[in-house]
Amino acid sequence: MTPKEVDFTEFGSQNKEAWLAQAVKKLKDHAIEDLATLTYEGITVKPYYDRSDLPTTFIKEVQQVCRRPNPSYQSCVKISLLSEAETSLQITEALEGGADLIILSADEQPTTTLISFIKKAKANFPAASFVLNTLQSAHWEDAFLRSSLTAFHVDPLHHYLETGKPFEATLAAYGDTLQKSTDLAALPITVNGHAFHNAGGQAVQELAFTLSMAVAYLDTYSKEESLLPSLLNRVVFSVTVGSHFFMEIAKLRALRWLWNKVAHSFLPTEDEPRYPLIYAQTSTWNKSPQEAYNNMLRATTETMAAFIGGADRIAVQPYDIPFTSGDTFSFRMARNLPILLKEESYLHKVEDIAAGAYFIENLTQQLCEKAWQLFQETERQGGFMAICKNGFLQAQIEATAAQKVADFKSGKLVLVGTNKYSNQDDQPLQSTYQVPKEALLDTTPLALRN
Repeated sequence: MTPKEVDFTEFGSQNKEAWLAQAVKKLKDHAIEDLATLTYEGITVKPYYDRSDLPTTFIKEVQQVCRRPNPSYQSCVKISLLSEAETSLQITEALEGGADLIILSADEQPTTTLISFIKKAKANFPAASFVLNTLQSAHWEDAFLRSSLTAFHVDPLHHYLETGKPFEATLAAYGDTLQKSTDLAALPITVNGHAFHNAGGQAVQELAFTLSMAVAYLDTYSKEESLLPSLLNRVVFSVTVGSHFFMEIAKLRALRWLWNKVAHSFLPTEDEPRYPLIYAQTSTWNKSPQEAYNNMLRATTETMAAFIGGADRIAVQPYDIPFTSGDTFSFRMARNLPILLKEESYLHKVEDIAAGAYFIENLTQQLCEKAWQLFQETERQGGFMAICKNGFLQAQIEATAAQKVADFKSGKLVLVGTNKYSNQDDQPLQSTYQVPKEALLDTTPLALRN
């Protein structure tokens, strides 16, 4: 029996005017404009989008850079190397539980300790992939670690934002290493935008300041113009995804388009699209110690937005982080989430899920335009280091965060279980979260801000 073909002519055609007329009729005493909302990015979200809202030329450009050759992703687990026994157990649970990649933080560990640990981990899991977050030149200069690890993530500027600690020595040391190395995958230029998001910034600011940081690295490392093609191919982005679902999808798509625009300005003779590796992790800004299980729902939205937006590697934070160090249950739930979406939703089987969606394509274009304007302003002021020193970056993020805090306190910005529909009998998590006094950006979660 052959399935009956659907005759789409039986569905009547619709247009925006007819929809608006019906909406006005139903609204009665309210204007159609009342359905529009203004985002923190300064973008007016309309209640209805159709083909006329698709940016014709732009959509071709953004789809070209978002349709990656291999549309898949890896599930990542972030683990700090503390005691060898504890970390080994966490890695075993992660890999046996389906994780594809371990992102290991071991900045305080001596090289000998790290080598010993990696040897044992590789003996137990020969096929395991490890990425190391580090600022120690001894780590990335070591021949064994260089051959055993998938990549080193070295981002002194982001560390400077979060801690206020000097970055110049690490920047110079890594730059010297890049001049001598041809291993693009193991020694990338990692650009983290996490602090911008988790300090309360909005998508336009995240995009513009992340681009500005990337350009700062290129300007520093490209001592010779001949190195530019290699350096551009090394760039890897790591961003945070929040729970504003459609905005976050558009943000990731915008990042790819914007980076291609920046890369073209460095090498205007090269027209081939670039597909930088993008890591995404779930937000800590919108997580709450009250009724903390709600954080898992927030993380689900964020993870799906990361998939649809086109992230290559995704790390889901346990629901009780950043308030505690997590436990076996919270790590397992975080680990299962991307696996569940991958195996049951088949999100990794589609080249560009959001392609052609009227609202998302329109939103992507507006993000690109606004982010490019702010990026150009940062360059006019002297670039990333300059806007950190003159306070422009901090003022921009703090103004947005202050508005979000005010909206949270008034109830306009809702965290379910915290400032609305809260359970008075719930025992909140006891938070140990602290921000270094010297940090340039305050990454205290929204729910902890008085």
